[in-house]
Amino acid sequence: MIYRIRIAFVLRRLRYHKCQIKRERGFHMIKRMPTNSGDDTCPSCVVAGDYIFLAHHAGGFDKHDIRYQMRAAFESIKNSLTAAGASLNDMAQINLYLKNLDDFNGAREIFYEYFDKGNFPARMTSQTAFLDSNCLCMIDGTAYKPNNSELTSSS
Repeated sequence: MIYRIRIAFVLRRLRYHKCQIKRERGFHMIKRMPTNSGDDTCPSCVVAGDYIFLAHHAGGFDKHDIRYQMRAAFESIKNSLTAAGASLNDMAQINLYLKNLDDFNGAREIFYEYFDKGNFPARMTSQTAFLDSNCLCMIDGTAYKPNNSELTSSS
């Protein structure tokens, strides 16, 4: 319930800004990045002002190993954030989806490889099934990059 309220609040705020200021000094409010999954209805991320909303990122399906797939997911996220003018240090929140809750400790260990101790984003972890039966994990989340105007400036 709280998650739905938060999403509604963010969407309402985005709609307000989009309606109030479609273009301001040559800047677009929303920029959709190319897909990372081959599904053209799902951009890898959407940049809305200073916020970067990441879609699901996964990978490494050739190995049935949670650590391997977590690294592949984080590398995919790094690529999307770089394209959006940000980095993992700009991550404010992550949703970690696991096929098996028994994989939590292995997945959690990989965070230390991608984030400095004390610089972890807020995280919510849940268990779910995936469309690809080889998928063990997916990650999405939100990054905050103040003054991210280079990406959203019109050319």
